[in-house]
Amino acid sequence: MLLSEIRAQFVELAGRDDLALVPATGVGVLNFKKRADFFIQAASKWLDDNVDIDRKVAHYSYDMTVGTYKLLVPDNKVISRVYAQYSNDNIIELQEKSYAWIRDNYKRKLSQLSNSKPAYWCKGVAELGPTQLALTSATYTGSYTYEFGDTIFAGDTIPGTVGRYRATSLLILPPVDQTFTISVVGEFYAKVLFEDADINLWSDRHPELLLKASLRELEGFYRNSEGRKDWEDFLFTDKQGIEFNKAEQESHGINQMEG
Repeated sequence: MLLSEIRAQFVELAGRDDLALVPATGVGVLNFKKRADFFIQAASKWLDDNVDIDRKVAHYSYDMTVGTYKLLVPDNKVISRVYAQYSNDNIIELQEKSYAWIRDNYKRKLSQLSNSKPAYWCKGVAELGPTQLALTSATYTGSYTYEFGDTIFAGDTIPGTVGRYRATSLLILPPVDQTFTISVVGEFYAKVLFEDADINLWSDRHPELLLKASLRELEGFYRNSEGRKDWEDFLFTDKQGIEFNKAEQESHGINQMEG
């Protein structure tokens, strides 16, 4: 179902026409349609975090060019494996290391390392503290002298991201010596529903679950704990069925291998 269809059903079931009114345009006029979308978006994220479904597993692939070593992976929840490919028949799995291991084994500034075939990955520590978020690569020396090379400064253009706060920071080391396609396999959040014609995993495959979760969010935000609990009980049966199906599929795969 499209977001517009989910929204219409949500408003009807909630009995809250005010959540989808679109008043005349003008300065200072709110688009109340987004009030309904707020609860739908919150519900989608709640389902991502609370319902175990195989389609949340995906891969994000991006070409890293010579000398680069930083990558932001949008809307990522969990990283399982990272692969690098530099020709049609050469795929390597990178070894996961801790950030502490990287710091212990790469003593020089990362941008000064020799380019080579990548071998390791780790989750980076890319952000500065709140009081330094406005620093740029040109102005940070006004606050401190030496920079390890993994920081994302204000104004930096980092490949492979839709927004620094919606992404997981990765270090790929050593810096690549040719163009490599990096493929990150793991769990991802569903697409944020924003435009009327948008669909995501939940609206397309389990629209009834998204509607129930949206109504749960509505009750919760208006501090109706009993109403929220009723919707959670209603959601439980659907959630249980989906997770049983996933477990059955995984069990079948194990039995096939053992057989």
